[in-house]
Amino acid sequence: MNITEFVINQPVAIEETRYYEFKEITGGDPVNIIKNACDEYVVAFLNSGGGRIYWGIRDSDRVVVGVRLNHRERDRLRRTVTDQLGNIKPPISPSAYQVNLHQVLDDNRQPIEDCFVVEIVVPKPLSNELYCTGSNDVYLKTDSGKKKLSIPEIQDEVLRRKLGHETVPPAYLRLTTEKPSLQIQLQYGRDGTLLLDKLELEAIASEAIFAIENGKAVDTVIEFTEIDLLEEALRNFENKELTPRERITKVIILKHIKFLNEQRERLKQALAIVFAEPVFSYCGQSHYMVCVWRGLGKRLLGKSSWGEDDIFVPLDLWYRDNNKIYTVVYVELDSHDERQLYDKFIGSGWDLYDLPGYVMFEYAIPAIVLEYLRLKEQKKFENIDEILHLANWNIGLH
Repeated sequence: MNITEFVINQPVAIEETRYYEFKEITGGDPVNIIKNACDEYVVAFLNSGGGRIYWGIRDSDRVVVGVRLNHRERDRLRRTVTDQLGNIKPPISPSAYQVNLHQVLDDNRQPIEDCFVVEIVVPKPLSNELYCTGSNDVYLKTDSGKKKLSIPEIQDEVLRRKLGHETVPPAYLRLTTEKPSLQIQLQYGRDGTLLLDKLELEAIASEAIFAIENGKAVDTVIEFTEIDLLEEALRNFENKELTPRERITKVIILKHIKFLNEQRERLKQALAIVFAEPVFSYCGQSHYMVCVWRGLGKRLLGKSSWGEDDIFVPLDLWYRDNNKIYTVVYVELDSHDERQLYDKFIGSGWDLYDLPGYVMFEYAIPAIVLEYLRLKEQKKFENIDEILHLANWNIGLH
């Protein structure tokens, strides 16, 4: 069954089931939100017999709310969705699925300008293979959404398919009301670098994202190695009479420990924002999340001044609805040749998502999140939460 008419503020005729998924977009950049989620839902449907995903329909009551997309955004949506789905493994032909933009109608059945329901039609695959995203994540479609499979569940699913039992619902699709929290541990070095290797960090990020998507709380334990070193140094001053120079040194150490504890608390607050909407809509993939974690550490603990020998480019980020809200980031580059590439962003008129991927996630988003925390502490602006809708940020001279 296909939906043929979408009327604003009216429910559609069909229910959300294993073959239909409804998604509402609130705030943020709708193109990025759809792009960051489409491959997961397409994989879930490919592994579950096909189906249709609709962005612009509220899942709680099936009411049409629409997605605002201008001409440029519609073109970008088709390109980015096609690129994202091109990473699915094993590959599927672009002609195997459809990306449809349905005009939303008003109460008089007249089209509403730049308001659409975005539909992706996923066919029933011809083979019995198990599909995964470009990040090697495997999903199945359930009546209540999608479920990411763990390694044991993937092994069980492969075996079931090999034995021809794919029509029998596996045990891991049963609904559960339990919402235990997940605790993750991040360790930062003196200059704000993460002290785990890339594979371990991506594994931690995948666990955190999976927990959040399944309604679990994520508790972050943050360790600064420098605090341990300073506290060890303090023990050298215990139980002995100190010289004036030693007393001065002790105070300096205590001040730095106080500073690091404040930064650790700020980092914990920043991570809580990253794990929540609307920021999570942008970085809800493991490699993006790791970039954000890395960028937050650099921003809080990295170098505060730049010399003539450093290769970097300063970028102004500013909130387009209020030119008093802005922040500057210094992007480290590998070469002087690369500087010429990034010089194009010094100016005005660029959207945040025009930045190269790692620059957006490792530099821009951390800067915006920390600026949000600073402004919230100062209580200078009303509706300060609005600045977390990253689609309203520009790059250039404010």
